[in-house]
Amino acid sequence: MEPPPHLPQRIAEERAILEKKRRDRDEAHLYMEVTVASIANFQHYQGFDLANWDNGDPEDPATPTKHKLLRTTTMAELSKFIAGDLGVDADLVRPWVMVNRQNGTVRPDAPIMWPTMTIEEASHKLATKHAKFRVFMEQTERDANGEPIWHWIPTAGPAPANKPIILFLKHFDVEKQTLLGAGHIYMNQQEKAQELASPVLQVAGWPPGTNLVLYEEIKHNMIEKVKPKVSLIASEIQDGDIICYQKSLSDKEENALKAAGRCSDAAAFYDYLLNRMVVHFHSKVPVAEEPAARFDLVLSKKDSYDTFAAKVADHLTTLSGNPDVVVDPTHIKFTTMNATTGKPKAVVKRGDKTTLSSVLLSSQGYGAYGGAYGPGHVQDALFYEVLEMSLSELELRKVMKVTWLSEGITKEDTYDILVPKQGTIEDLSISLQRKANLSDDTMANIRVYEVHLGKVYKILSPTYSVASCNEFYTVYAERIPEEELQAEEGDRLVGCMHYEKEINKPHGVPFNFLVKSGEPFKETKERLSKRTGIKGKLFEKIKFTIVRGGGPFQKPYFLEDGKSSVQQLTAVFKTYAKVTTEDILSEKLGQDDTLGLDHVNKARNNWVRSENIFIR
Repeated sequence: MEPPPHLPQRIAEERAILEKKRRDRDEAHLYMEVTVASIANFQHYQGFDLANWDNGDPEDPATPTKHKLLRTTTMAELSKFIAGDLGVDADLVRPWVMVNRQNGTVRPDAPIMWPTMTIEEASHKLATKHAKFRVFMEQTERDANGEPIWHWIPTAGPAPANKPIILFLKHFDVEKQTLLGAGHIYMNQQEKAQELASPVLQVAGWPPGTNLVLYEEIKHNMIEKVKPKVSLIASEIQDGDIICYQKSLSDKEENALKAAGRCSDAAAFYDYLLNRMVVHFHSKVPVAEEPAARFDLVLSKKDSYDTFAAKVADHLTTLSGNPDVVVDPTHIKFTTMNATTGKPKAVVKRGDKTTLSSVLLSSQGYGAYGGAYGPGHVQDALFYEVLEMSLSELELRKVMKVTWLSEGITKEDTYDILVPKQGTIEDLSISLQRKANLSDDTMANIRVYEVHLGKVYKILSPTYSVASCNEFYTVYAERIPEEELQAEEGDRLVGCMHYEKEINKPHGVPFNFLVKSGEPFKETKERLSKRTGIKGKLFEKIKFTIVRGGGPFQKPYFLEDGKSSVQQLTAVFKTYAKVTTEDILSEKLGQDDTLGLDHVNKARNNWVRSENIFIR
């Protein structure tokens, strides 16, 4: 049998790839990597220094280019190669070696003026030891005679005191809130800083006389205003330093920017860059629109609660696409995300000292209801929820978790309901109607009850105070069944619980059930099947018991409907008191007794099956 025609070709391709890898490995010592930044990279870059030398995104126009070149490549050959990439003549570019300064910055140190020097020699002799070889490629223009314009060309011997120095300019655009490279200029070190204005305005393209504010980017966390009447040399400004400029603002303009949570000066924006982080926001309430369900924002770790809430509100307002819809930041509630489950963990407390850093990056903060923010939460994500009221109003309300039983006990919908702390169950019902979109007919006959340890603990009247509700008990709400509305004299309501084998292992939804006076248990079971929604073989497997009111350690009384086998009765007699073959529930139940349904906890079995690993 002949092999498929594509197989030999595929084998040949794989062999060629392996051979190339082997050849590259054998020749690796002959090559070295050179990282080159251009003025175009600088003009697209927003950050510290001239470029992000470790940026690995080739699609980013701010990313310096990386080249794998022979170690014997000369600087003249490198300049010609890079000039080709930039689309300019080779004599219009010259390389500056980048060095690591003691303050942690990376700046151009001096132009490399030895065209025959190899890149390996330049790296060893001129660059920072144990660092990759990095170069800034300066570009210039020609003069009237066609000669390249270089403001200063190094010569042998010490540099003169009045030699021009190269300074790089960044522009902080207050309106756009951006800080980008603008270009470079040459200045004499003996000149005063105020003389920077003219060349800066020329680079910016602004008319003469425009009021400027100048800053020096000394290092990441040190941005200082330039003193206009002090010389550059006295200010210790040297080759490769960075000057940031912006238009001068009035007090009114500054206050308006600060009120909007925006930076009014370059120093504040540098601080934002130093502390910025991307936060992933997830809607706590399911929303139809995917962009609103999850979005990312670049924020400052120093942002106060009100500041990052305002930025989220602006983003949500923009996402709505409706000019009439304005999200109020005071109505946004945030919750941390559990690192293990990805679910909400602790509500973020709004306060004067609450910052993004204290919420996401600190393990000492505490949520609005006492839950710690961390550890154990995702450090770059928050849930958000737009409330119907402000957080100040929310503090006057109690959050109650209510489970609405829309179809007997077979369907559960849980809602967080906000009720005034001085409110009643009637207020709770009104809020539930709005939250669950229930009709007035449904609300005409509604019952709210508390559950504790798997049993119905108390039916809550409409006038019952929500302040008296135990936060550790579960609250259920349901429509009152029609048979209860038609109850006759002698009938009574009894609580029902589900458990598996032992009463202290409850499960499912406890519920209320109407016990009719004198009704045989055979008929009672039919109504129980309808009430619970459990039918067929599943219902036949349920053992019905009376759980005495003395507590969870009381033995249950098993009820019979006349269908039990002799073997089942014998087993019952061994453990419990003798029972009749056809009980009447109303005659067996005590005042504090509960009707028990002993059957398998399906939810537990599903969990066990999902957690186990089966090996066949």
